[in-house]
Amino acid sequence: MRVSFGVLLIAVFLTGCIYGTENIQDSAEVVRAASYREPGPATITLFTSIDEVTNRGEHTALLINGPERVLYDPAGRFRHINAPEQADVLFGITDDVLGAYYAHQAPPDHFLRAQTIVVSQEIARIAYEAARMQGRSGDGFCTVHTSAILSKIPGFDVGSAIFPKALSGRFAELDGVITRDIRIGDPVSP
Repeated sequence: MRVSFGVLLIAVFLTGCIYGTENIQDSAEVVRAASYREPGPATITLFTSIDEVTNRGEHTALLINGPERVLYDPAGRFRHINAPEQADVLFGITDDVLGAYYAHQAPPDHFLRAQTIVVSQEIARIAYEAARMQGRSGDGFCTVHTSAILSKIPGFDVGSAIFPKALSGRFAELDGVITRDIRIGDPVSP
């Protein structure tokens, strides 16, 4: 009987972790109306929010500039009136919205590590589709789900990861990565 009760407690705990975040599903027409693509090359950027006091990674997200510029922000708390969302993918990521995201992820005592790779339109499309198909993430699964998306992109085999800084370290080893640490007041341009 004790084993069954323990298994039940674990199942309840995991259900709370997996479905602990709000499920935002803006309509397809609202998402279409917000569509934005940044001029220039197709890119994939891994974001890692890092606490400067503890040097601990606290959040992982993925910015994809392909068919349009979207932000995959798994289990994220970022909201912007001009960035509709469907299952952790935010659309309409203009420079204004991106600047607000920087401010959200890099408050005092934090910085946002942006690791960008220029890719082909085809690779960006694969990343875009993988992010759209991933689905909503629960609290604590941002890095797990981001690494799952990256594993579906040719040339981005970074393995699975649980901790944001571990994923950032593996991503840094990929060819062509440009790393930038963003703090309050830094310009938006990647």
